[in-house]
Amino acid sequence: MTQKRISGLTAEEWFERGYDMPVPEVQRECYENALALAPDNPGLWEAMGLAWSEVEEFEEAFACLDKVSGPLSTHPDHLCNLGYAYFRLKKYDDALDCYKRVIRQEKQHRRAWELSGELLFERGREYDASRCFRKAKKFPEPENDFLGELYAVVIKGFEHARHRPAVLSDDSLGNEEDFKIFFGEAGTYWGEHEQMKEIVSLLSSALHDGVLEPPLYLFFNVRVANGEIDCLVLMKHGPVILELKNYLGEITGSENGDWTVHTRTGTTVRVTSNVFRQCNKHRFDFYTKYVQIAREHFPAIIEHTGRGCYSNLIRIQSWGYFRQGSRYDLNQIAGEKVRAWFAVITADDLVERLKYVNAGYTLLKADMEAMARALSLTELSPEEYGWCGIRKEKALSDSAGRGVGIPSEVAVPGGVQDSCLGYETASTTKGTDLLRSRDSAYYCTNLIIACLELHDLKKAYKYSGDLIRYSPEEVRQDVIDLHTQLGCRLEGGLSEVPEELAAKADLILHMIAGS
Repeated sequence: MTQKRISGLTAEEWFERGYDMPVPEVQRECYENALALAPDNPGLWEAMGLAWSEVEEFEEAFACLDKVSGPLSTHPDHLCNLGYAYFRLKKYDDALDCYKRVIRQEKQHRRAWELSGELLFERGREYDASRCFRKAKKFPEPENDFLGELYAVVIKGFEHARHRPAVLSDDSLGNEEDFKIFFGEAGTYWGEHEQMKEIVSLLSSALHDGVLEPPLYLFFNVRVANGEIDCLVLMKHGPVILELKNYLGEITGSENGDWTVHTRTGTTVRVTSNVFRQCNKHRFDFYTKYVQIAREHFPAIIEHTGRGCYSNLIRIQSWGYFRQGSRYDLNQIAGEKVRAWFAVITADDLVERLKYVNAGYTLLKADMEAMARALSLTELSPEEYGWCGIRKEKALSDSAGRGVGIPSEVAVPGGVQDSCLGYETASTTKGTDLLRSRDSAYYCTNLIIACLELHDLKKAYKYSGDLIRYSPEEVRQDVIDLHTQLGCRLEGGLSEVPEELAAKADLILHMIAGS
């Protein structure tokens, strides 16, 4: 059965939003929406009553607390809350009756004795009040967490409550709503593409193992005012920007000047941008879009208190992501405030750092979906992710401006990239890389031809992207051309397959077979 929603959110989602909200007015608004969808939930009425008590609106608080039913209605903490509302409304006999009911259940309930003393003192019975206060001091502070218990009661009270699994099953990955991948543009550079796949693998495994809490959405190639964010990780407790850097080695760089990488082969390579400035620039670029989206789709999480001209959404992590095994001394960047949002990381510590991200608010799946729509991103399943297109690699230069040997057509994996970036050379891997085998290339080309015959351009595009990796050197440029042409047709919304594309695929197949 489809759950009822208000502004796209279910009762449970409205409650969760309110539960984490520090702004009382917004919290009550969230609870009101939850109660409109689930008026029979006793825990929700308790939560709303506490929210009204917090701002000393005790008529409203009593109206809510009086509607609590079931086992919660006899809970000692509920009776104390109800009694205090009676007391503030000057219904002293009713309040004292509530406190007595608590003491009959728990003779050492410290809060009930304190509240009894406060009531008796108000009525002019100072001696009796003093005795209650002395008794209260003898008893320990309560160990129970009523708010935690209340949260559990509310969740159980939802008629259609569905708990998120702490661990995703192997069968669910790719179909599970809690883990989604979105892409802004069809193309990316090869090295970044490999890092993107690495991130997908790391984070999906972390969800499987229960290390990270769902939901988790990945946005790749997000266009912003001053460029493109390579990767945006959206988690329950805030966003993290990752700027992908396909370099391996000891990293040197600060707020100003060039960034360089000293590779394991002894070469020093200049990074094409100052990583700190890029992360900082994209952090503010994204914040500008983020606030606009939040105001329209989830205004409840915007909270200006203590942040000057910025909303709470400014708490965005922005990290440089280098190849696994790289090292960077963060002391090169001055200031604790900077280190609160900036870091240089690799696959070695990505998941561990994500565990501690907390921007001070909660993002729901509905919020993440709204962001994907507002940013005009396309969803991909983890299985489909490999079909993202490959753009030509940017030329890298050393400090003297000389190229470092990246092929001009496309940077390919493993053994064919220049060793100054930490890869092995082609001579060390020739004949051993299965991805380059002609059998794999021949099989992949047959798949492309079959897809073209079925007019399935999307799958043909996927397999042509894979074929770039598998094809022999003498065929690769033809494969890149085919891949590019297929991508252009997909982008233009064309579904027909012209004869020249089919002929090109056949030619590639014959070239691979004869090579």
